[in-house]
Amino acid sequence: DYQRAVSDGAEFIVGPLQKNLVERLKTLPEMPVSVLALNVVENKPGAAGARPGFYQFGLTPEDEASQVARRAYSDGGRALIIAPNSAWGARLTSAYNKAWQDLGGTVLAQISYSDSADAYPSAIRRALNIDMSEARAAALRRKLGIPLHAEARIRADVSVILLAAFPNNARQLLPQLRYFGADSIPVFATSNVFNGNTRADEIDLNGLVFGDMPWLFGTVDAESYQLVRRSWPGPAQTYTRLYGFGIDAYRILPFLSRMRARPTMRVPGVTGDLWMDSDGVLHRNLSWIKFVEGVPTAIGETGTIGVN
Repeated sequence: DYQRAVSDGAEFIVGPLQKNLVERLKTLPEMPVSVLALNVVENKPGAAGARPGFYQFGLTPEDEASQVARRAYSDGGRALIIAPNSAWGARLTSAYNKAWQDLGGTVLAQISYSDSADAYPSAIRRALNIDMSEARAAALRRKLGIPLHAEARIRADVSVILLAAFPNNARQLLPQLRYFGADSIPVFATSNVFNGNTRADEIDLNGLVFGDMPWLFGTVDAESYQLVRRSWPGPAQTYTRLYGFGIDAYRILPFLSRMRARPTMRVPGVTGDLWMDSDGVLHRNLSWIKFVEGVPTAIGETGTIGVN
């Protein structure tokens, strides 16, 4: 624990990783040795401000969702949020909602989906108001008492879709949007839609834009990325982002005090360009990637970038 590390002569402490332990650490009456906690806990109402020498860094879904919302807002201010009916989905939905409202946008609807096979078309039908269009047509047939051909119309007031999904979910949802004629609506997501490895059927994700750490795409420090892949080929497949997180947590240590004194300071990292807010919390600016012909492609750059 913290006191033991101090007694053992630690000059700087990195960790812990679990949020409940970070919360406990944050309440210590004294903190003689500086700490970089590897998770982020919000300040509770009425709590004292961040203390000197206490810093927080985490790959939080809220931070990513906020950046995705800001990126998506440039395409319009009326959004649909589509997320799984899980605790994680509720967390992303809340983060999207807060960020969108802070920007001044309007959330038209929040649609949830389950993992069952029929849940995906059902969610998209509800998101696009297709079920309502079909209900109006059915009511009109009953009223007129005659056969009536009607084509369901999708809603025309949507600027963007904010998606919370993992790769297998996104591969089901994106084709449904195309099937129902909504492929012109921009779709934005967090890094959770990409598992770090391209597949032959990623063509289903065409058009999807997501934010992620540049390290995965060989645009920064390709040497350390390749080293990790060679040294731990199994774990590197599953925990690539955590390796990048660890690299930045180590490399950022000499800059922490200066970053707190200079809010505009940016430090290039493998997880993104890092900066610090007034509470001592590190944030990162994501790279923006779009699936083009099944390949993750850096937006604003020529050519494609694949997984190394």
